[in-house]
Order: sequence, then C-alpha cells, then structure tokens
Amino acid sequence: MSQPYYMEIAKTILSQLGGNRFITMTGAKHFVGLTEPGLQFDLPTDTGAINKVTRLRSNRQKIF
Repeated sequence: MSQPYYMEIAKTILSQLGGNRFITMTGAKHFVGLTEPGLQFDLPTDTGAINKVTRLRSNRQKIF
C-alpha cells in the first residue's frame, strides 16, 4: 500500500532540509505530514531560539 501524496511531500521537504543531518543539528522532533500539504515539527526549547515553528507548506512549485 502506498503512502498518501501529502506524506511523500513531507518526506521531500525533510530531505530538502537535509534529512537526518537537519534533525541532528537542530534537535527537531515530532514530525507531522500536513494534508495542506506540508511538514510540521517542534524544535527544542533549551536553545533560547524559536521553539514551536514550523509549518512548511508546498504549493507544488515553491516551498515556504
């Protein structure tokens, strides 16, 4: 059984961010593939930076 198209887009976005290297460098967790389509994740709060970013959406041509 294949995955829904929005999960494929979420995987592509994560890959474009750097995949496992991105996860390791940022400590990102709790990844969710959005049906809009897009990708949402949380960043650690102990870095002093933004922590609940993170909705990246695709409009089929550009990623915001």
